Amino acid sequence: MLKRVGIVLIAMFMGLVITIGLPSFAQTNRPTSPTAPSVPNRNQLSQVDNQFMIDANRNALAGIALGQLALTQSANNEVKRFAQAEVDEQVGVRNSLVRLAPSLGVNLPSEPTPRDQEVMQRLMSLSGEQFDVAFMNETGINAHLENAAIYQREAGLGQNQDLVRLASQGLSIITQHYNTASALTGYEVAQVPPRIDTPSQGSQSTPSSFIR
Repeated sequence: MLKRVGIVLIAMFMGLVITIGLPSFAQTNRPTSPTAPSVPNRNQLSQVDNQFMIDANRNALAGIALGQLALTQSANNEVKRFAQAEVDEQVGVRNSLVRLAPSLGVNLPSEPTPRDQEVMQRLMSLSGEQFDVAFMNETGINAHLENAAIYQREAGLGQNQDLVRLASQGLSIITQHYNTASALTGYEVAQVPPRIDTPSQGSQSTPSSFIR
């Protein structure tokens, strides 16, 4: 009798062990579902895209401010026409960037770089022919050479299609304005332009092609 009770108890114990062990075994050996690949945020910007927005926006603010200054400070009609075209160009760029920025999570700068602000202050102290030469060299030549590099980098390396399109379209306008400025100033590539803090000295600082 005791032997039968012992056998029953052993059987019950083994059943309990098996019952307790099964869930653990099943959990350990259950195949796991593959982790779903992370889907990149389509609005997430690459470093190139983000830097383009910052640089293009700052340069647009500078171009607008300098162009508006020339419209009030220059007496040269060709300089004024160029300044108005520059303002129109940069207002268009600025508006496009402001429209895109919220959906891309970019906080655009609200003012030009300290360097451009310094240039603005120095140009404000000039007048007449000296102002015209300095404005065309800075806004017409230097700014467009800089913008060409910024826009070419985005057009070639950018990932966001809206920004790549903006850069590609902007390059043709940059080229057009640079060519106009070169014709007005007689500028040649790698030529050192007159310093804007140096008084005009006739033909040495003012190319003859600039005076109409």
